[in-house]
Amino acid sequence: EAADTYIDGINKSAKKLDGTTKVYSILVPNNSIVLDKKLQDKLGGSDQEKAIDYYMDSYSDKVVKVDTIQRLKKHRDEYLYFKTDHHWTALGAYYAYQEFCEVKGIKAHKLDYYKTQKSSPFSGSYYAELQLEDMEKDPDKVIAYIPKATNKLTFWRDGVKYDGNVITSPDLWDENSHL
Repeated sequence: EAADTYIDGINKSAKKLDGTTKVYSILVPNNSIVLDKKLQDKLGGSDQEKAIDYYMDSYSDKVVKVDTIQRLKKHRDEYLYFKTDHHWTALGAYYAYQEFCEVKGIKAHKLDYYKTQKSSPFSGSYYAELQLEDMEKDPDKVIAYIPKATNKLTFWRDGVKYDGNVITSPDLWDENSHL
């Protein structure tokens, strides 16, 4: 039901914006997508490819589909997902960005174009929930890729303007930053 609500929203947006701008859909798979199929089956993971195919097959032809699965699988041995958090790393997001650029027909910047910011230790949402000693002993590291053009961010919430940065150090995150 939630998937169909999302699909309906994307399709309506694409229809309404047709002729003005393109609507792209990039679905972010969780870390089980890069697991070996046998390991995924052993752990009882769901078939994300099948689920993502459902979304992609349900979009109208006005929605531009960006499927990141094969690119992520090609880099499965890299640090694409945090061990202690439910998010992907900036490297995982970078590979999705590459796929988006390819679909859009623009050239992606290479990783060495960006200034990197490293922060560690980082213990994320899984650790916050489970408080496992093994996770505490082996925390994640955060490697962020700072855009050269600007790192400034302005947004409004409930009529209030906020200024900040796109990339910030995890040291500055509050307890709700992982949500």
